[in-house]
Amino acid sequence: MLTKFFLERWDSMLPDGSLNPGDMLSFNHYAFGAIAQWLHEVVGGISALQPGWKKVLVRPVPGGIITSASVKHLSQYGMIECHWRIYEGQKFNLEIILPANITALVVLPGQIEGQGVEVGSGRHEFSIEYVSDTRWPPKPIHPPPPFYHAEPDEFAG
Repeated sequence: MLTKFFLERWDSMLPDGSLNPGDMLSFNHYAFGAIAQWLHEVVGGISALQPGWKKVLVRPVPGGIITSASVKHLSQYGMIECHWRIYEGQKFNLEIILPANITALVVLPGQIEGQGVEVGSGRHEFSIEYVSDTRWPPKPIHPPPPFYHAEPDEFAG
C-alpha cells in the first residue's frame, strides 16, 4: 500500500547554486547513502558482523588510485577506527582501534574471510607486502579517434 507519494525534480539545484523555487525539492536520495556505505564498508573497511557492532568485519579493499583511507564509527560500545595506507606501492599498513567488549575479524587484502584473524579490544597494527592490481589504470578499449589538424594556410584569406 502506498502511503506517501511525491515527485522529484531533476533540476532542484540551479547552475548558480541556488534552489529551484517550488515544491518537490528533496536531497534525501538513497544513492547518497549507498555511496557513503560503500566508502565506509569497502574502501574504509569496517562493517558490522553482529547487530549492535558487537563483532566487526575489518576488510579494506584498496584499489585504483586510492592509497589510504580512515573511517570511524561510533557504536554503543565506543569509537571503532580503521586506518590504512599503502607505502611506496608495495607495503600495506593497517591500524584498527576497538573499544572494550568488541571483537573484530580482520581480513587483509589478498586474503579470504577464512584466512582472517580475530582480535579483541585495543589497538592493533598489521603490515603485509602489497602488489598493486596491474589492470589499473584501465586500458582503452579502442584507440582514441584521430584529431583533425588544419593545414596552416587552409583558412588563409
